[in-house]
Amino acid sequence: MDPWSVRRIRGARSAVIGDPTGRGARALATLARPEASVVQALGALAPDDGARVREALAAGAGVIVADAQRLDDRELGELAAAAQRGTPVVLARATAEPPVSGLWNDDARALGADVHLALDALSADEIAALARGLGLELSGAAAVRLHRRTGGAIEATLAALDEAARSGGQPSDAVPAGERHRIAAALAEVGEPAAGVALAAAVLGGAAPTDLAAVAGTEVTAELLDALAAHGLVIARRDRDGPWIAPPAPIVARAVEEASAWTDRARLHAAAAEVVDPHRALRHRAAAVLRSDAALARALADDGGALAARGEWSSAAAAFAAATGVAADAEAARELRIAAVDAYVSAGDLGAARELVPAIEALPASPERDSVLGYVAIQSGRPAEALDRLERAWNAVNPRLNPLPAARIAHRRGLDALVRWDGPALITWADRAIALGGDAPPAIESRAFRGLGAAAAGDVVGAARAVEVGLAETGLPVAVSQRLMLGVGWIQYGLGDLDRARTALTAAREAVGGAHRVSLWALGWLARVQFEIGDWDAALDSAREAVELGDSTGIVLCSPLAHWTAAEILSLRGDADGADRHAAAARVAPTGYLTQRIPAALAQAAAARGGPRAVLAAVQPLLADPAARTVGPDFWPWHHVAARALADAGRGDEAVALLDGAPAPQSTPARIRMGAARAAADPDADAAADALRDCLAEAESFPVAAGGLHLDLGMLLRRTGHRRDAAHHLGEAAAAFESLGAHARLRTTDRELGRTSGPSAADVATLTPHELNVARLVVAGDTNRRVAEQLYLSPKTVQFHLTRIFAKLGVRTRGELTARYGGELTDRGPAGLGG
Repeated sequence: MDPWSVRRIRGARSAVIGDPTGRGARALATLARPEASVVQALGALAPDDGARVREALAAGAGVIVADAQRLDDRELGELAAAAQRGTPVVLARATAEPPVSGLWNDDARALGADVHLALDALSADEIAALARGLGLELSGAAAVRLHRRTGGAIEATLAALDEAARSGGQPSDAVPAGERHRIAAALAEVGEPAAGVALAAAVLGGAAPTDLAAVAGTEVTAELLDALAAHGLVIARRDRDGPWIAPPAPIVARAVEEASAWTDRARLHAAAAEVVDPHRALRHRAAAVLRSDAALARALADDGGALAARGEWSSAAAAFAAATGVAADAEAARELRIAAVDAYVSAGDLGAARELVPAIEALPASPERDSVLGYVAIQSGRPAEALDRLERAWNAVNPRLNPLPAARIAHRRGLDALVRWDGPALITWADRAIALGGDAPPAIESRAFRGLGAAAAGDVVGAARAVEVGLAETGLPVAVSQRLMLGVGWIQYGLGDLDRARTALTAAREAVGGAHRVSLWALGWLARVQFEIGDWDAALDSAREAVELGDSTGIVLCSPLAHWTAAEILSLRGDADGADRHAAAARVAPTGYLTQRIPAALAQAAAARGGPRAVLAAVQPLLADPAARTVGPDFWPWHHVAARALADAGRGDEAVALLDGAPAPQSTPARIRMGAARAAADPDADAAADALRDCLAEAESFPVAAGGLHLDLGMLLRRTGHRRDAAHHLGEAAAAFESLGAHARLRTTDRELGRTSGPSAADVATLTPHELNVARLVVAGDTNRRVAEQLYLSPKTVQFHLTRIFAKLGVRTRGELTARYGGELTDRGPAGLGG
């Protein structure tokens, strides 16, 4: 169920919510009205509960009734009457149980309900909200992990939260006792043949009925699947390849395995090895044995190495982890455990890697151990630890005798330099990895991101040439191509070629072989590209996807980049609370990487509500950081934000000094941003206006930048007495901001338009097509409601347009609008809505 539905329920006078079990109804009821009294109908309302409900209703307080399908006509009538009087009422019912009262008929319309919703699963946000209702503070990452384990399933999620609430801790990775008992009872109830099919589905993780039958040794019939589905043990779907049967969630699969005898599990894993691909077959063979098996461990290790060479890191990690369990000696197990952590980090599954980190830290120091721990530190955003670990690893390795481990360490030193935005160091370490690694993954990936070293060093054009050379290579693994596409998109963003950047980053956002760390960077930069081109809804979607992926993988490096975009858009749209939330989530420690600290500061600046002083407070850490001052404005555009704030605070000389000391911009968007900031700091109004006009001449392809330039120029022209020209530019700004939904900027623009005074024919030209249509109908005498009906708008939107029309034309009433502009608006006729 999506957050939109929750918002609808929270705003409803009376909501009727249902799911098959009723537990989900109670969960959602708690989300909808967390402050309300909660009672449960057991047959009907018990006397004490009935008294509580009547007391709450008399006080006008909200009430939630769970299992409300058991209420009779009289009780439902009382609640419906209270809802009609405006008292918040939530009636949560189990849809699998027939309702007692006939008032539930026809989607509960007789109750006056605003919402009737069948609940299937909880989202991660809803899990976090539900946890708060139980007194648990779940981080976003913890909520995402729990959602990934349970699939949002009502029973499993509530069982995990109930158990955590009772223990006073966080949800553990173990199957909750309540869910374990439920699954065991369900398996006993469906009988042995069906339980075998449920175990086969758990072992395989999902399969076609024919494979299920082969593994379970039982015929898979429709009746059997119906019984399993009714008990929540499997789900069935049909796609182009036919039917597919799978456990509803990972936690259900784990509970089914734990409830089954070891001999049955081993037998089914051995059978599964005969029906799956060779890579998975090896892992099933390992799961079927209880003893060490040196040959099997070697086969799994070789398979993991081959998968890693192709960039299929998730599968490689699973192979190494399985090999650890059957390794013949402690030394082999240590090496395999290090390889598993290495692959998990490369895949972007930092949560799985961290589970093994304590065991790695307990091992004797070695280049491989310190290299992988340094890799974990990079992805966790701990630069001091990463550098210390990697320096020790490099000093301990002998590149001549051990070129591949040395290439791996050099590759990590290059990644560390990348997130420090240290171009020369990145080039140096990438070249070492390439020279040492040959065709091994560290060398291949270093070739993929070496071009970013040139970009960080200020040579964006050279960087573009470097990645183009990489793309021209043939026979590259798909996963490596993903990294190259990320490099292309990242660099094309810095060059200002936003169309090419969007195409490349869209291709790179897909996790090939489980490389979520690459997808995170691609999503973060894709959100920036979508912001610049004015596709703000898509930008918010990309930013939120990046945040959710970062939470689920535990990789925090890219989160500030995504939060910055979201905070900026929400602030411009007037959602100050939403911007604040993203700004708060973007915060990083002062010791974090530069590529974390810059977007974190920009998120704070975007959400700042205290004028230039608040913006300066947000960017002060960057102003005091020599490394940040040398970062080019093409990728990390913070100089213009600080310069604008300095100029607005009356510190124009400092603003100019900051801009003069920054690297020269190489892309059109960066030149526009820096030029506009320089104009804001210029005391010569005519020179500033000329500079803004020059910027506008370059901004045709960048609607967000163009809207800001029109606003800046319009404000400057109004202050210098050029009211007619000011009105034109402010009208252009208003049209741009309206198309973007930038309501905060629209309010500023409307205030400026109101100050241009003097009604004239030129003023009408500043109206957008929507405003012209509204104004034409208003002067014809139509009411707001009638205007809304004709233009297919809401009355609220009509009023919004009318307020802006009054501000632009310098009038205060509908009569004044008709008196001054009625003739001209009538002559103009209707405007095209697409204009």
